[in-house]
Amino acid sequence: MDHKTQALDLLGKRGSEITQKHAMVGFDGLVERVTSVVDKRLGQGDAFARVETIEAFASKILDAAGSGTGLEIFPREEKAGGNGPVMAGALGKAGLNMRYVGALGEASVHPVFAKFAQDTDAISIADPAIIHALEFADGNIMLGELVSLDGITYRNLLSQMTEGEFFDLLSRQDLVSVVNWAIIPNLTTLLTDLLDYVIPNLPPRDQKHYFFDLSDTEKRSDGEVRSVLSTISRFQNWGAVTLGLKLEEAGRVTQLLGQSKMGDDADGLKSMAAYTRDHLSIGTAVVHSGDSAACATKLETAWVEGPVTKDAPAKRGATEHFHAGFCLAQLLDFPLPASLATGMAFRGFHGRMGRSPSMSEAQSFIQYWKDA
Repeated sequence: MDHKTQALDLLGKRGSEITQKHAMVGFDGLVERVTSVVDKRLGQGDAFARVETIEAFASKILDAAGSGTGLEIFPREEKAGGNGPVMAGALGKAGLNMRYVGALGEASVHPVFAKFAQDTDAISIADPAIIHALEFADGNIMLGELVSLDGITYRNLLSQMTEGEFFDLLSRQDLVSVVNWAIIPNLTTLLTDLLDYVIPNLPPRDQKHYFFDLSDTEKRSDGEVRSVLSTISRFQNWGAVTLGLKLEEAGRVTQLLGQSKMGDDADGLKSMAAYTRDHLSIGTAVVHSGDSAACATKLETAWVEGPVTKDAPAKRGATEHFHAGFCLAQLLDFPLPASLATGMAFRGFHGRMGRSPSMSEAQSFIQYWKDA
């Protein structure tokens, strides 16, 4: 049975069981302010010609060297963002019982997160970061104000609830997902605090899953990456650990672990996943590119090619949707090929429709993908 048929069959038989599962996701939160860069003013408000391309924007910057310049940005939209909220939203849409802990607003929840916070019974421990997304016809430039994420600490978490309440919250979860490590300065310390003070004191659970996403390791030093990898591997003593890596992240991680560069074909992705899993002694490592994904456990490896999503209307959030689908399949104890196919289906649906799928919509997408 091929991976698409297997995933379709298992989702039909067991997909509804996800409503009996619980998850906590954390800890980031981003407010994305989508803007255009003004080229020529034609009048008030939005009466202007924008700078159309990144190349044209770069030319304006270069022309200002040695003298300086002033550029106007015009706000188009303000929306919720962040790996954690996007992944949590996708998990919740599929029917998983969700709790979110993260940077949604310190004194009060930021308005863009109001519905999300209500839907996930969220606990907010810091202000969200602000991302100025300069939009052009050929891509985006993201300028981030990230200093508020310094407030994501175990101490600040306990300022919003008692230690006993947090212990109780974690004890109820089938999945704990920690994402966007690269932009949260104190996250390794927070994870260490959880391992030292919280996790060992939780009551036993038949199977608890821990999922981690580093996200753009270029922002952090080799020592910091090695430190968080070592910390993540310690969670395997208390549950089943999965590390999700994009292709570029997997290349750096495997090299830091002592392996020379591997290819980006099916064999290369499987080798990176297996090497990472083996050297960290975790349950599962998954590596994904835009076109395919591979994963490895102690006993086997698998690779699948995803659906074509060329010219997809929604580009950001693809990784988080893949991770959401993969984690859902893990919670339902799917085999590796079906887990990868479910992840790719969530990514593919989001890429085409610009939103998260329900379980039934994921099934329909796999049927469409299978018949294509």
